[in-house]
Order: sequence, then structure tokens, then C-alpha cells
Amino acid sequence: MLKTTIILLCILFVTSLFAQDEFLWYHQYGSEEGREYGRSIIAEEDGTFTVIGKTEITENGDGDILLMRFAANGDSLFSAQYDMGADDYPRDFMKVDDYYIGYGGSNDNEQGMACYWISMINEDLEMEDVFLFETETSYVSETIRTSNGNFLMVGDDCLLVSVDGEVLAQPNIDYGLLSSVIEMENGNYAVVAYDLGYVFAMNDDLEIQDTLARWDRAYDLIKGDDNSIYSVRSSWCDCDAIIISKYDMNWEIQWMVDQVFHGFFRLYESDDMLFAIDPGDLRIVGINKDNGTELVRFTLPLDAAWLNDYIFIENDIICIGEVDEDIWIGAVDRNPAKVPDAQEGILPDQMEISVFPNPFNSTTSINYSINNQSEICLQIYNTRGQLVDVLLNQVMPVGQHSVKWNAGSANSGVYLVRLNTENEVYLRKTLLVK
Repeated sequence: MLKTTIILLCILFVTSLFAQDEFLWYHQYGSEEGREYGRSIIAEEDGTFTVIGKTEITENGDGDILLMRFAANGDSLFSAQYDMGADDYPRDFMKVDDYYIGYGGSNDNEQGMACYWISMINEDLEMEDVFLFETETSYVSETIRTSNGNFLMVGDDCLLVSVDGEVLAQPNIDYGLLSSVIEMENGNYAVVAYDLGYVFAMNDDLEIQDTLARWDRAYDLIKGDDNSIYSVRSSWCDCDAIIISKYDMNWEIQWMVDQVFHGFFRLYESDDMLFAIDPGDLRIVGINKDNGTELVRFTLPLDAAWLNDYIFIENDIICIGEVDEDIWIGAVDRNPAKVPDAQEGILPDQMEISVFPNPFNSTTSINYSINNQSEICLQIYNTRGQLVDVLLNQVMPVGQHSVKWNAGSANSGVYLVRLNTENEVYLRKTLLVK
């Protein structure tokens, strides 16, 4: 079932960008033959980093899984390519004892079939066991490993899978897109329903219990080391697009900070700070976990790039993602004295715009809110500046609006959402992953 191809490091090239002085170190790896990107990164005890990603440099044109190891300074040490037999893409992976567990999707474009895979990967980055299973869940936003060792996937539905690929539960939850999930102390799960804007509780059989919180738009939840719950959400009503909050396990609010950034954010926790990132605009906010005071705010200096994951190594942030259809890996100092106060990404009060889900598999929603009637032109461009689609070109009334983009036959990659009003132009990045 598996075909393994070792990617010779000699076909990879390393590039230092014009903005390297903003990084402690930065490398870009790729080839002229196709697209590669890094999806998830793990820090090893010996100071190296292991990355799972995707390459589209294949004999049949489908994507394959790419496993890589980097030195502490980002130099490439090893890479291996694995073919599941269709268009394969990773979602995430984790370290469990002496093994990695990777998981993701696999689409057979000719047959129109979709399935997901879970793989046991040894320390030499060899895939030893792969379990494939079909599912009606066509898009997965997040996957967690539960306390009993199973995998809980949420997206346009929920799916509970054992480590050997057995589907344990697959209810039909008609709550729109589910963007995030955490496991709580009582064994239930807290799930974010993005479209409906609230958090609901679900038991181990994936049966809905009750509503835990209600918001305008909900993006991400994480459970902190002290069992606190952190959330990131947006508010349409007062144009403070991003609100980050801390709750205890009884869902009593501890603090809330707003007016952070406009955009879509994911949350990460370090020893002393809570970090929120906007993966498309490469913006990072660091917040004091005890009182919600904002400590760090900066933007990574890359154009047409995507930030897929990062980890903390002492005072450094190690980032992995995609730029110009290549893998990039870099380190930045999270010390507030060494990062710029990047305010240029904040939108003026008269407009909000966000894209969700982001990244997306085939269809995503572009949401915007205007305070004055205006002629709106909404377009999609690729990173070469070519017009891909025109979604809207008309006068729109005051209020909240949402337009869906069906990417159709568009290729995987980074796209720019361009929204023109009568006086301003707004850009958002979105990542299509097929």
C-alpha cells in the first residue's frame, strides 16, 4: 500500500529572503517542479525539528506525504516521500512514546472518493502501519487525541476513530462548520460551532449535551496547562473583530481582551504567554495568561506566505509554512524589545472582513460588514497577480454579508481575496488545500 521515495537533498534549494534580518534564521526549501509545504512541526529532545507536509512532485501528479527533519538552525537533514495511492494531504501529527502518529486525508480525483488515514511513523520517519477509512466528513478543521487514545475529528461533521482506523462514532450533527474541539475534565468535549457562533458539549458517544457559551462568531478553543479554557472569537456588532477570553472549567470568565486584530486566529500556549496567530497575514499576538494584558504584537516579514504551525524553544518561536509554493522554516525572537509593533494590518472601523474556513478544501465563506452603503467588488487573485474569480460587483447595503467561493478546478495554493469599496481596498489571504 505504501510506496516510499527518498527525496535527495541535492534537489532541494535553500533561499535567504530579503527580510532575513527580521528572523534569527530563515530557510526556504523547494524545487521548480511543483509545490511543497510544511504542515506541522515537532521539537525533538536533541534540538532538531521534525515536520510533516505535502509535496506535489510525483509521477502521477497527485500529492504525497512529506516527512522532514531539520537541524536546530533550520538546515535540512533528511526527507522522505510517501504515496498512499491517491492525492494525499496531512492534517497534523504528534509524538507518542517512540512513535509519531500522523493523520490526514486522501482524495481519489478519478473516482471522486474521499477517505482519511492514520499512520504509525517510527523515529527514522518510516511509515510502518497505515489505516484508511472512508467518511462522510469531507472537511476536517481540527483533530485531537482523546484521553482514551482515540482520534476525534471535527469539521463539517464529527468523527471518532480508534488508533487502528476503526470508526467508532459518526453522528450527523447539523450545526454547520465545526472549527475546534477540546476535551474537558468530566470526559465531555467542548466543540465550537463556527456558523452558529456558540460552543456546545458532547459526550464520549458524540451525543450533544448542552450549550456552554454563545458568541457572534467562534473560531478556536484550547485547554491550558492549568485546565483553564482560552477562546478566540470575533464580534460583528462593534467592529472589534478579535476577542480573546479566559474561562475556568465552569465557563466563568476570568478576563477578556478585545481590539486585537481583524482576521482569523488560532491559539497556542507557552509557559508564560498565550499566543494567537493569523496564519494568512502572519500576525502574532502574545498575551499575559494571568490578566489578559497584551505583551507582544508583530508581523512576520513574508509576502504570499502561509504560517501553518509553530512551536516554542525557550525565547524563540520556530515557524513552518509555505511561501511561493515552497516550504519555509524560520525562527523569531518573541522578546517584545526585539519585535516591531506592527499596526498596519488593522482595518479601519468602517469595514470587517474575514475568510473561514481557512485553510479550506473546496468551498470557503468570505464574511464582511459595512457601516455605509457602498459599491463592493469582491475578487480572487492568485499569487502571480492573475484574476481567478469575481464573486461580487454591485452596491451593497449596510450590514453583515457573506459570499461563498467554490474553488472548483482551482489548484491548491495561496490566493488573495481582494475587496474593493468606493474608497478602500482590503486584502486577505486564503489557502486552498486539495
